[in-house]
Amino acid sequence: MIRSVRALFLGCALVALGSSAAAANGSDDDDKNTVESRLLKILRDRGVLKQSEFEELSQLAARMRAEDSTTSIALEREIKELEAKLANQAAAKPAGPTGSISYSPGKGMALKYGEDFELRLTFYIQPRFLYINPGAPTSTGNDDRASFEVKRAEMAFEGYAFGKDTTYKVSFDVAQAKQIDNATPTVSNGILRDCYIDHMFDPALHVRFGQMKRPFLRQAWISSSRLEFVDRSEVSDRFRSVNGRDRGDGVMLWGALFDNKEFEWYAMVDNGEPLNNGTPNNDNIGGGGGSFLPTNSANDDSSGLEVVARIAYNPMGPFGYAEADLDRTEEPKLAIGFQYMYTPERRGNPLGIAFPAGTLPIYYTQTLGPDIAFKYMGFFFQAEYYWRQIQPAGGTVGGFQTASEDGWYAQAGYFFGSDEKQRGFEAAIRFATIDFDQSIAPAVTPGNDTQDNDYTACASYYFYGHNLKLQTDFTYRVQERTARINYHDQILRIGAQLNF
Repeated sequence: MIRSVRALFLGCALVALGSSAAAANGSDDDDKNTVESRLLKILRDRGVLKQSEFEELSQLAARMRAEDSTTSIALEREIKELEAKLANQAAAKPAGPTGSISYSPGKGMALKYGEDFELRLTFYIQPRFLYINPGAPTSTGNDDRASFEVKRAEMAFEGYAFGKDTTYKVSFDVAQAKQIDNATPTVSNGILRDCYIDHMFDPALHVRFGQMKRPFLRQAWISSSRLEFVDRSEVSDRFRSVNGRDRGDGVMLWGALFDNKEFEWYAMVDNGEPLNNGTPNNDNIGGGGGSFLPTNSANDDSSGLEVVARIAYNPMGPFGYAEADLDRTEEPKLAIGFQYMYTPERRGNPLGIAFPAGTLPIYYTQTLGPDIAFKYMGFFFQAEYYWRQIQPAGGTVGGFQTASEDGWYAQAGYFFGSDEKQRGFEAAIRFATIDFDQSIAPAVTPGNDTQDNDYTACASYYFYGHNLKLQTDFTYRVQERTARINYHDQILRIGAQLNF
């Protein structure tokens, strides 16, 4: 009895061992060639197992091998079927677009949905302090002036829709509402800054339609949030447009050429000046005597639209439109540009031309000039020259003939910071001059200037690049007047900026 139990136990162990070996080595179902069959035969021949025990254990081993083989084949088939099913489901139901919200300093909060939509919200504010010590008599005497103001508070919504080729921008300057009309601020009073759609057919050809900044005068094209001084130069304010503003309603074609975008071009047609300067005449259309009165935020020209064009060459690759080399550019960068602007039949007299008494001030202007900018390892240089021709409508008017004025500025600065957050100190200087036509000196308050010369020094500290900075500049202005009288003004500005 003990012998039979022992033999059965040993046989089962050998069967289990043999089954595992067969499964591992891929042996066939012929029990005559298996290890366990041979062991069982040896045990039978030596009398350890009876013939009945031998047959019983042999049949058990055969069944176990068959079951293992069947189970493995079935399991492999089920796995393949499951893989095929999952693959079909993945192909039939592709993953849908996902949304995300992110923030980048200076570029605002971005809401994205898939690859077809993005909305970015940006905002910057510029509070400042202004002190003026005028050198010329004023209506209240030759006294000092000091005041605080919020120069700009601009909010912008921009991004792309229905793909990255179609971009948009809508921006508002809420500080303008306060300055223009404290009681009832409206969009027509100048709060609306940009409102356009831009579509890219190719990097070399974009079409922009709506209200936008004119591509004229490099410093005016640069955002006021990216300036090296507290504000733009007097030359920029004088020549960027006839009315001293830089936006208009119209359409612009533009693009960048070559692989490294070395060449930029811009061509714009617009209404002209952004503020009304008279009531347009109604044009009767059809037998019913109806009227056509265009909604014109411009100069109400009757003879045509304003034309603006700019080209720029960047021989060392894209230069960008921001003053000061806060990136401490490791390779020298150079930008050279040229622009032209034609404004037909300007009504009103924002240039302060001395027209004869009783003469309606209507004139044409042409303005053109080159610009240059350079930056390298913290050093930044920029200069522009502009010439303007002023021609009365219809030729000579009351003795007033074609006149001209020109102006230029040059500025240079060095940024001493070096960390990745663009933190550090910068010192900069600028000279600017405007030479008015001697025969038609503009009636600019306090009036009768023949030439203005500005000498400006600026000290800035950038806490986070242009996104968070504190700037102070001091200007010594020499105003040359008729009868060879000069006045010397002193202007101090302290400005801060937060851009997020």
